[in-house]
Amino acid sequence: MHSYKTWTRNLLLSVALLLPLVGLGNYLVDPYDIYRALRTPGFNANKNIATKHSRLSKPWLVEHLRPRALAFGSSRTEVGIDPGHPGWNPQAGPAFNFALGGAAIEEIAGRFEQAQDSAPLNQAVIGLDFFMFNAFNHNPMSEPGDGSNLDSLDYLLSTLLTVDAVAASFDTLRKQNPVRYPGVRPDGMIEESFNERRVARNGHRSGFQRIESHFFRDNLFPRPAGKYAFVNPETGLDTLEQFRKIITLARAQGIDLKLFISPAHARLLEVIDQAGLWPQFEQWKRRLVEVLAKEAGGHPDRQPFVLWDFSGYNSVTSEEVPAAGDTATRMRYYWESSHYKRQAGDLVLDRLFAYNSPERSVPADFGVVLTPANLEAHLAAIREGKAAWQAAHPQDRAEIAASRQAAGLPPR
Repeated sequence: MHSYKTWTRNLLLSVALLLPLVGLGNYLVDPYDIYRALRTPGFNANKNIATKHSRLSKPWLVEHLRPRALAFGSSRTEVGIDPGHPGWNPQAGPAFNFALGGAAIEEIAGRFEQAQDSAPLNQAVIGLDFFMFNAFNHNPMSEPGDGSNLDSLDYLLSTLLTVDAVAASFDTLRKQNPVRYPGVRPDGMIEESFNERRVARNGHRSGFQRIESHFFRDNLFPRPAGKYAFVNPETGLDTLEQFRKIITLARAQGIDLKLFISPAHARLLEVIDQAGLWPQFEQWKRRLVEVLAKEAGGHPDRQPFVLWDFSGYNSVTSEEVPAAGDTATRMRYYWESSHYKRQAGDLVLDRLFAYNSPERSVPADFGVVLTPANLEAHLAAIREGKAAWQAAHPQDRAEIAASRQAAGLPPR
């Protein structure tokens, strides 16, 4: 009995001594890019693991870095919108990319409020996507470890004293090659090598087909509901009301808010069309414009919030896709049909910030400010562009139809 008690006491003492060392090790390695006490190339500077845990790391960083200029949106914004663009308001300090993969508008509204609570925002850029307004979309902000409770002891324990944190630290230590194991930049943007590796291995067209299959199977019709609607009658969620919440808060707090519809590639618009959602796609834009027009009407003495539309068929979004198996050719503006490159994102920011770059010029057909006066003509012009693109791209349409059929959707 005495020997058992001694063994137990020694074990507890060893654990008590070991836990602080484990916590210190995880704190210094910092696999989730949260604490930033040490960032040494070759040791822990490359944060590959953080790409899979952005909802754990980014809310913490916003809480503690307190940036006053933020980019919000889905992974399209995370990949394409650069916080280092010179058009950001310098008085707001360094910008940070707070976009999160697969974010629904409900989550963006919550993160927007969360960020404003951390530090009064001076400027915000929000990339809007059709899929994020589906009221049947899953909201990751309601999950454990989502970064919504930043002051809890559980949050600290989960990032410092868990087996997962130890495994993440070891993974970080062995994945310090930023080309082989691309990570997240300190400003929240995804490293370009994250997508470059896929293109180098499989070519652009393979990526287009992969993403389009994902949209047919999961993104546009998320399980288990398998529906697209702006309102979920079961939960009462109204996605346009979530958008209105963002606008209302921005107005009340005097935030310089820049809004844009993402420049998804023309092939992704074909996915929306073949999914039978084109009427909803147009109605979505009408509803966004209605929300903004009503808000502007309530504040006639204030500058209205502007919505730029970069979707449609223009010289950027209609960029030709290299042939299957071509791993050498690089597209200028796209990784695949959903995610645009920083080169396209810079053009978006040039428009939003009215920034004239000495290095590039924005194509005249790229970007339209949507208003109640021009909206229907704009939608009609996009329909004409769709017909022209479809007539000129039978192979692309056939590939997308095959993806639709493989996803089990009925033919159109």
